[in-house]
Amino acid sequence: MGGWDLIIKRPRLIWFLSGLWLLALAWFGFLGHLGNVEIMDKTEAIYTEVARQIVETRDWITPRWNQENFFDYPIGGYWLVALSMTVLGNNPWAARLPSALMAIALVVMGFYTLRYFGATHRAEAPSQKQLWIGAWIGAGILAMNPGWVAWGRTAGTDIFLSSGVSLAILAFFVGYAQPENSQGQQCWYRVFPIFLAIAVLAKGPIGIVIPFLSIGSFLLYLGKMREVWREIRPLRTLFIFLLIAAPWYIASAWVNGASFLGAFFGKSNFQRAISVIYGHSGPVYYYLPWLLIFLLPWSIYLLPAIFRLKFWQRAAWRAAPRAHHLGILAFFWLIIPFLFFSAVFTKLPGYILPVIPAGALLVTLFWSERMNSPTERLSWGFWTSAILNLLVLLALAIAGFLSPLLVGEDPMIPHFRPALQASGLPLRTGIIWGIATIAGLFLLMRPRRARWLWLPNLWGFIGFLSLVGWPASQLMDTYRQLPLRQLSSTVMHSRKPQEELFVLGFIRPSVVYYSQHPVKFFYDIPVAVTYLRETSLNSHSAATVLVMLENRFMPKLNLSAQDYQDFGVKGGYRLIRVNKQVFLKLDDKNSP
Repeated sequence: MGGWDLIIKRPRLIWFLSGLWLLALAWFGFLGHLGNVEIMDKTEAIYTEVARQIVETRDWITPRWNQENFFDYPIGGYWLVALSMTVLGNNPWAARLPSALMAIALVVMGFYTLRYFGATHRAEAPSQKQLWIGAWIGAGILAMNPGWVAWGRTAGTDIFLSSGVSLAILAFFVGYAQPENSQGQQCWYRVFPIFLAIAVLAKGPIGIVIPFLSIGSFLLYLGKMREVWREIRPLRTLFIFLLIAAPWYIASAWVNGASFLGAFFGKSNFQRAISVIYGHSGPVYYYLPWLLIFLLPWSIYLLPAIFRLKFWQRAAWRAAPRAHHLGILAFFWLIIPFLFFSAVFTKLPGYILPVIPAGALLVTLFWSERMNSPTERLSWGFWTSAILNLLVLLALAIAGFLSPLLVGEDPMIPHFRPALQASGLPLRTGIIWGIATIAGLFLLMRPRRARWLWLPNLWGFIGFLSLVGWPASQLMDTYRQLPLRQLSSTVMHSRKPQEELFVLGFIRPSVVYYSQHPVKFFYDIPVAVTYLRETSLNSHSAATVLVMLENRFMPKLNLSAQDYQDFGVKGGYRLIRVNKQVFLKLDDKNSP
């Protein structure tokens, strides 16, 4: 590590190299090929269409989707996407850029926090080398994990909430770790409510709940609740928070009244907690596998990373300097919200995203300690995790080689399996993870090198993301979304005035965005027929309707050639035009 010692003595050089490292992570993780794939179903399509409606209608108070007020989420995230689209145009790059920037902001903030407060031991002050190494590793782990990359490259509310919450918790900690009532401490305590407000504007009250559960349990554990309460100046904190977060809530309640209050606070928040919404249920252990998946391959070391804290030694933690408390804060940040979300009735994988940075920090501190204790005897917990690490890498390699066989048949994306095989991506995936496996095995063969095992994980992930992830997403886009875009384009150019668009038998919100036209979604024909009967007296509507449906269900409609106009088949979908009177006579038994 002599080279490290030489670099550390040159601050400008190491900051320059750190900047290059952060830029590389930003590019490979979030910005590279960001707009090469069109808007995807389902959540991203809804989110982007709401933002497009804001730009089109210039109504920055009431979010709308498919001609209806849409109060599932607050408007903060839509604002960011709409502003980006206003400047950069209506395109996938503009829609996803705010998400990418929020994800990158967390990586940068995590790097900064670890650089100055990445102590891995309660009593001993870390060396400058240890802090720099921990910051470099931590930035890589924070950026290169499936959860953060997936949502950081997607236009949606989860990354705004998760980044806002994570930035708020880290801003609080940086202030907490500063000398009491110093200028630096008070500066970061002022930043803390700004990020809280961003989280609340992105997804509502949960943006407060997660930080306060995490920070509150942390302070109660250390016995510092009253002490920090005075430091943080609650009235000032509340004022800054309300100044940013409250105006839209007040304006929306004023404009939309009870419909906003009931839909947003009643259904989208309170009802999700006490009942199952939209069929999104799950057992109490629902989030455990998702946590492990979203943090792969780093989650393999999560258990030893937690136990190395010795969180049961409360007296030792209370005696430790504040600047050494990052690990125990990350512990409560991971555990308490995890238990909270597990208790909530409505469950979705993305809900657990706000705790992923906490897990990444815990694993970072674990590896930072390993890197700076080369002569320390490695524990059985480390060896168990290391062997499991190699098995996971090997499993990824095998799964890559066999992926064409593992991909199930989907009639809506025909010919995808042979296209995947012909693309060479399975071979490329197997080679990347195979090399990572061999590199990891080589390191484990010599215990002094085992502390570098994080490196094959990191470079394997970067290699997979850039050489497989980007082209694979484009391949999926071609076979899954392109047919919908093509038929939606036909709708835009062929629709008659006042002609409605029915999507029959499936729900693809992207059709609303692609066609820039309201869509009536029906799972079966009887519901569609009932709708037509109820609206047939509307003299302003066209005599025909456009119908998009799965092509395999077309024979079940029993339509003769003269009953409809066929616009063709794209992928597994077909678009036809049908006279309303013909549609009303469809046999109810022949519904898709």
